[in-house]
Amino acid sequence: MDEIKKIVELLPSEGINRIAETLCDTFEKIVSPLTATTAGAGVFIQSKFEALNAHQQGLAAKCLYEAKEKVGAKTPNKRTVVKPQVVYEALDNTEQMTDESMRSLWSNLLAREFLEGGVHPEIAKLLAKMTSQDALLLLHIANKEPRNRYILVLKVLSSQFSIPDFERERTFNHIHLKKLELIVRTEQLWHLTTTGHEFMRCVRDFDQ
Repeated sequence: MDEIKKIVELLPSEGINRIAETLCDTFEKIVSPLTATTAGAGVFIQSKFEALNAHQQGLAAKCLYEAKEKVGAKTPNKRTVVKPQVVYEALDNTEQMTDESMRSLWSNLLAREFLEGGVHPEIAKLLAKMTSQDALLLLHIANKEPRNRYILVLKVLSSQFSIPDFERERTFNHIHLKKLELIVRTEQLWHLTTTGHEFMRCVRDFDQ
């Protein structure tokens, strides 16, 4: 897999069009082992990838490579069923992956799907509707839960942003997350909903 790493490292600095033909082969080498437990999934995902333009392919390949690195040497359960629609959602939102924080969340989510098959497609759709600031606010609210399980989650977010406005009772980010049914306000405090907890489980750092 050394050639995959070299290609991915070149993507930000080299002309993506110059290596476009290599990207499809690269993507296949990344995805095939990860979808081996699900017959046909790799073929569908590969077809979706090939429909992207070269720049989108570069971002997607980088995200998938990061997901593969997070899976590492772990062996997926033989009963794991990878849902192509979860990967489709990531491929449909490659523009988010120009943001390192969002790409990290996508790679966390994909790694969990490849290893466990435990990501509901609706969770991927929710991530597609979020920004880094939304995710940071969700983490901020989660870390105030009585039984906090997310204190070390999303390191890339907590290291890059400050949260001066998040102490306000209502920002647009609060309203947006409420509309997505990820948070709810009770007894003058914001709390994660069941959906919010499941979202955090799916996108949290994979070593937790």
